[in-house]
Amino acid sequence: YLKDINREKQRELELQYQAKKDPLTQLYNKGTAEALIRNILQEQKGSHAFFILDLDHFKDVNDILGHMTGDRVLQEMAQNLKSAIRSRDLSGRVGGDEFMVFIQDAADTNAIKKCAEKMNRILQRPYEKDSKRVKVSASIGIAVAEEGVTFRELYERADKALYDVKKNGRNGYSIYAGF
Repeated sequence: YLKDINREKQRELELQYQAKKDPLTQLYNKGTAEALIRNILQEQKGSHAFFILDLDHFKDVNDILGHMTGDRVLQEMAQNLKSAIRSRDLSGRVGGDEFMVFIQDAADTNAIKKCAEKMNRILQRPYEKDSKRVKVSASIGIAVAEEGVTFRELYERADKALYDVKKNGRNGYSIYAGF
């Protein structure tokens, strides 16, 4: 009795891939991104930067332009975000309209700022449907990873920096400076 298991193996590999990716954006899902970042923090020395991005006015997209347009916006934002970083850097969807990026071996603070400015520039755009228009942009909180920092500490620091941006008008970035 012989059985061809190629289809079963292919399906198993497909399911493993899907379990790591956000189905809408095809970025890493939160759990996978977090696990990969934790591994990098433990294994690689160097200067890294962790970004949390929250889309500004995304709720208006869903409310005014509809959820189908909202899904398209998330897909486009994910692709734009990937185009703003190097292939070795990580990007993931935290959930809703929130994303994370991990820049490995960031050269210095100026390089981190340039990356954030590029993200702000390419993620800012208007969306229209039926003569209605919503302008979407991104607020970005950044934490620099010094040796020994944990993922949780990075996340909390970037989150504080993100809310600093939100408090000060959105569509910008802030680097955590020990508030």
